[in-house]
Amino acid sequence: MKSKLNQLLSAVATTAMFALTSCSSTGGTDKFMGEWQSLESPTRPHMTIQQRGDNLTLLEGKKEVPVTYDKDNHKLTVNTGLGAMDIIYLEEKNHLLVTGAGEYSKVVK
Repeated sequence: MKSKLNQLLSAVATTAMFALTSCSSTGGTDKFMGEWQSLESPTRPHMTIQQRGDNLTLLEGKKEVPVTYDKDNHKLTVNTGLGAMDIIYLEEKNHLLVTGAGEYSKVVK
């Protein structure tokens, strides 16, 4: 009886650990994180996408705005106040495509 209880407790602990690990992942947003530079306008301030607690933000110059991740379409969306701006990751180039702003490449430091 005691060994079955130990097996059950072990299974519950393993399941709980797996669930916590799954919930703590970024859910596909890792590829968007970091500092990005516009290819069309190199003098434009760099854009930084970062995680702040449970939220994502986009920082460009001194302006920081919240970002939402659309898990079904694998894109970020920013509400600019004038409408939504989508950010799509271009895997074959390791670039971001930003609606109305063109492509961005990751800044390597």
